[in-house]
Amino acid sequence: MLNAEFFSPTTPIMDSLRDKQMSLVTEAMRATQLKPTPLAERAGIKASTLTKFLHGQTETLRQTTVNKIANFAKLETVKPVGADEPEASLYAGDLGFLREDVEAGTQFKMRVKTRALNLLGIEPDDILVFDRARRARNGDVVCAQKFSHEYGSTETLVRVLRGNFLVTHTTEMTDDVPLFIDDTGLKIMGTLARQIRDRSF
Repeated sequence: MLNAEFFSPTTPIMDSLRDKQMSLVTEAMRATQLKPTPLAERAGIKASTLTKFLHGQTETLRQTTVNKIANFAKLETVKPVGADEPEASLYAGDLGFLREDVEAGTQFKMRVKTRALNLLGIEPDDILVFDRARRARNGDVVCAQKFSHEYGSTETLVRVLRGNFLVTHTTEMTDDVPLFIDDTGLKIMGTLARQIRDRSF
């Protein structure tokens, strides 16, 4: 199972990502009865990548590397320290009046989990319907995905398009900075078509 917090039953809770990754690698070697070099080779990674980590020559492993080790050893992977919850999640409820557009694949529904756009009247638990076919214009609310090359993970965002950047619009204290859209690490998935606040959904 990927993207779940991993702790060995006999290991105390640790704070740093390195400690968690070290615990996972140690458990992988124990579970597979393999030393570092054969473990790396069987998991499909460079042996030097693993040995440098174990000897302290590199601080952490890429998440894709951790995933390969965990998948081979049939363990759960380490969730990156500081990884944020998604700002919105797919909504599976039935909105009958939108069924045709959704089933046609032009629109998708998301439930908001953030106050990043509360100054625009978008609050947690609102249902937002985004349209993949609608071209985003300056000032539009969009759903985007931000890919982390370091951890091999994807984060879902709900932001406002300002020029070539995605920004928040909130009363909350935040250290968020404008995100540059480059279509490789950050890509717009859809433009807001409708907002729903009926709590019966």
